[in-house]
Formats: sequence, structure tokens, C-alpha cells
Amino acid sequence: MILAAVSMRTCPRHGQYSRKDTFECPVCRTEQEATAERRRRTERILQLTESATIPVRFAAKGFAKYIPKTQAQTVAREACEAFAEAIFERVEAGSCVTLIGPQGVGKTHLLVALVAQAVARLVGARYITQMDFLAAIKGNWAWHGAEEVAQGLITVPLLALDEMLTPAHESDRQALFELVDARYRALRATLVASNLSWPQMRVAFGERLCDRLLENGGKVISLDGTSQRCQIAGITKEIQHGNQA
Repeated sequence: MILAAVSMRTCPRHGQYSRKDTFECPVCRTEQEATAERRRRTERILQLTESATIPVRFAAKGFAKYIPKTQAQTVAREACEAFAEAIFERVEAGSCVTLIGPQGVGKTHLLVALVAQAVARLVGARYITQMDFLAAIKGNWAWHGAEEVAQGLITVPLLALDEMLTPAHESDRQALFELVDARYRALRATLVASNLSWPQMRVAFGERLCDRLLENGGKVISLDGTSQRCQIAGITKEIQHGNQA
């Protein structure tokens, strides 16, 4: 039996390869496919980052740049990192995280770090404050397509709702409940940050809203400490509270 000779080619980078199955160097082709995939991933991350509306001030901040000053802040960062590590499972389960504590202790920093981690893993996420959400649904002149905005907040896989304060009107309270409830029924994960304590939140937003944040492994994480902004500015507690001698 006469065996047909295997035609060979030579790649200037990877040496000889068989032409039996391909006219292109298989190693080069694998590298090109990997490069194309990295490019697609980078473009997708950029798209998700833009739609996440992360505040410019916090865009470059992550867990590594959050320096805890108290034990509670350390526990909070570790809990948020654990959530981020299991982001696919937590988002699929619709689990929520509520960060509570005084102003200036890093709630927004941790909230945005969670959003950034989700985006880095190609999970759709969105950051918005309570004030901006209410402005959107009220059709504030600065917003266009308010209904589309509200619907987008319901359907995005991970929503970070920051600066949750006592609603000024019953209609605002109802709107916030409807947002959380719609996401709850759709099994969507929601992140919340508030200066209110948990008991104060239950009064301000109602038992129904707060209970929905606890389902499927939802966590309430309490931070303590003094405002880092005030410390950096050299403002003491006495000055903050008007007790300067």
C-alpha cells in the first residue's frame, strides 16, 4: 500500500504544521480567536460600565481601596467581598444586601465596588440614588423616557439603590415599594445603602419593603465609625455637632 505524503507548511512563528485539515497555522488561529474573544469581552465590559452609571468620584475605587477603620467596617467589607465572589449565585438567587450606617463610613464605596465587580464578570448592573429614581418616575424635566428608565431599573440583574432616606411623600414611599417588589417578584438582586438604622428603615419604608430585602439569603450589614470626609478635613466631632468651644 502506498501512503499519500502529508503536505506540510511552515509557520514563521510556530514551525511546521500539517495541511491535511487546514491551510492556516492552528496555533495562530487559536491565538487569533483568543484575541477576538478578549476584545469582545473588553467591549462588553465598557458597555456595561457605561450603562451602570457609576459615579465618577467612585469609578476607580474598589474593595482594595476601602480601608476599614473599625471592626464593623472590616466585617462589612468582607461580607461585600464574599457577595462579589459568589456574584453569579447571588444574582441568580435574587439575594439582596442592605448597608446601613452613618454618613461618611464608606457605604457608597462598597456599593459601587459591588457594582464594578458584577460588571467585570459581565453581569448587568445599575447604580442610582433614591432621589434620581424618584425624579425619573415623576418625569422630572431633566429626564427623558421616564417609563423606560423605571422599567430598566426593574429588569437589570443587579440594582444598587443608594442614599435611601425617609420618603417625603406617601407616593414616594409607594413608588420605592413598587420598585423593590417588582424586582423581588422577578427574582432580581438589589443592593441598598442608607443612613437610617434597620428599625428606622422599617418605619420609613414599611415592613413589606424591608422584609423583601431579606429573602433568599438577604443580608443587613451595619457599619459604624465617624465620617472619613470630616477626618480628612480635620473637622472634629465637636465642630460637626456645633459644640466648638
